[in-house]
This record gives sequence, structure tokens and C-alpha cells, in this order.
Amino acid sequence: MNRKSTCLQEEQVGFRKGYSTIDQIFNLFIMSHKYLYKKDGFYAGFIDFSHAFDGIRHNLLFHQLMKSGIHGQILRLI
Repeated sequence: MNRKSTCLQEEQVGFRKGYSTIDQIFNLFIMSHKYLYKKDGFYAGFIDFSHAFDGIRHNLLFHQLMKSGIHGQILRLI
């Protein structure tokens, strides 16, 4: 295994030979079926981090998130 590939997690499919977004769509489909079949809660989030926070005022972003009802662990994750 080369050094570059050790930096990526198995779940990371972007920019990896032999992987595509189809792999992630399939994973999402399987996970959603599993949890919805059990009637457990299921939440999914999609974030494109490329230039996501360039030129944004972070204090205003967090204020708006809190105003929208996002608190606790989810806010800390963001």
C-alpha cells in the first residue's frame, strides 16, 4: 500500500481510483433501509467542503444555525 492511500478512510470515495459517488449512494440506500425497517431514526447530511467556508463570517453562521434550532453535538460537529 502506498503512503498516499493510507491517509484516506475506507468511507472516503472522492478522488480514489475504483470508487465513485455510486458507492456512497448504495451505502446510503442500505443504511436507510436498515434503520427505517427497524423504525429507528435515520438522519443523513451532505456537505461539500470545497471552499465551503471561504469568505463566510463564522460568528454569523453559528448565530443563524442556533437561531434555526441547531444546538448541542450537531452544532459542535459543524
